[in-house]
Amino acid sequence: MGKILVIDTNEKFCRELSHAAKRLGHSLRFANTFFAGFQALQIEPQDVVVLNSHMPDGSGVDAIASLKQIPATPEIIIITDSGDPDEAEVAIKYGVWDYVPRPPKAKLLIPLIVSVLRCEIEKTVEESRSSLRAKHFEGILGGSVQMKACLELAAGAADADTPVLMKGEAGTGKELLALAIHKNSPRANNNFVVVDCTTLKEAGKLPREVIAQAAGGTLFLDEVGELPVSIQKSFLRAFHRQRNHRAEGKEKIGSTFRLITASSRNLDEMVQKAEFNEDFLFCIRSLTIELPPLRQRREDINGILGYHLPKICGRLKGETKELSPEFLEALHRYQWPGNVRELVNALEGSIVAAKDESLLLPQHLPMYLRVHLARASVSDGEARTQTNACTRFGASHMFPTLQALRDAAIEKAEREYFQELKVAAKGDIQKACELSNLSPSRLYALLKKYKKKRFTAEVTEDAE
Repeated sequence: MGKILVIDTNEKFCRELSHAAKRLGHSLRFANTFFAGFQALQIEPQDVVVLNSHMPDGSGVDAIASLKQIPATPEIIIITDSGDPDEAEVAIKYGVWDYVPRPPKAKLLIPLIVSVLRCEIEKTVEESRSSLRAKHFEGILGGSVQMKACLELAAGAADADTPVLMKGEAGTGKELLALAIHKNSPRANNNFVVVDCTTLKEAGKLPREVIAQAAGGTLFLDEVGELPVSIQKSFLRAFHRQRNHRAEGKEKIGSTFRLITASSRNLDEMVQKAEFNEDFLFCIRSLTIELPPLRQRREDINGILGYHLPKICGRLKGETKELSPEFLEALHRYQWPGNVRELVNALEGSIVAAKDESLLLPQHLPMYLRVHLARASVSDGEARTQTNACTRFGASHMFPTLQALRDAAIEKAEREYFQELKVAAKGDIQKACELSNLSPSRLYALLKKYKKKRFTAEVTEDAE
């Protein structure tokens, strides 16, 4: 029996779904806010959470990160009444099971839920094997939702010979994750061969010795987007021959290799521009793992630093240093275009710059990084000043009309004027009329408006 939680405001839909689930022997409860749903999960773990993409107290996609932090993490299905392709892409990348339009009848959602529950049972059986695989992911750090999703895909890919395409910016750890897949696979005792595709020339051939070295192991094509089209085609033919031999049972043990590729370029766009072979792309991306840039998972920065700090200090034969709050704050403000690789290099440079000092400070950071942060700080200050100047009247729905602004300014100025006038005239109404060039009746009217009726008395009290 599976446990299902539905977080939705449509009570009729929830009741119908509950009836359909209970007929199959599953339990179902529902909550009409995210807050209530999270409370229910704290009381009793659930196997599946069906989540409305738009709730009164927040967005379903924003809630994914919180759900993923729950110890007994449930599988998540997002239903939507008005689908957004961009939202769907983010949800899938965050590791939800599926993002689907709300079906016209609640019972139509049951087959999807049942398939999730079936996989949950199989996952429980595989937990012991997963824990063994996890020890080979040393050095791949990150507790963020995005990185957890990547590691789950990598762990699943390890047992299969399916081609894997790693996507991500330079420095995100594509080669490291590819090596982890190899180490967790049945091919772990054979070679992991890396080919830098930027070094291969058009009209050339993939070196035969490389293929020979990778036999029985894993061949990793780094920056496959740079692989010349002529080599792509010849490689595609060789790969098809390998697959045909497998299908016909002619494959010899140790004669084939596992293919993993990586690219920081958009290969779909390259296909559209005839810069990349479409059939080759279909071949290499049976499974795609997209590694997020560091700026999108800043919560992982401290963990990465904590892992590499003692290693670097040990290699440099020095005592492990401490990280000051200011040092960490500076690292969190930087955008890290070079991602994890740049972060680790910056940490090592800071350790060297600190020499015998035990505490790392922002002053120890590489000069280029300090300059960038200083310039960004000045730019941010100017931007805040301009923003404050443009929005000092508050939100757009409270923005005053020009006439209202003028009236308020005039009233403020007149109040200040009469405050000064009573001091200058020393309580003499006639003197006040002369100074202000106002008639007595007009002066009295304005004093009444600003509650200065006892003009003489107020001046006397002030003088005392």
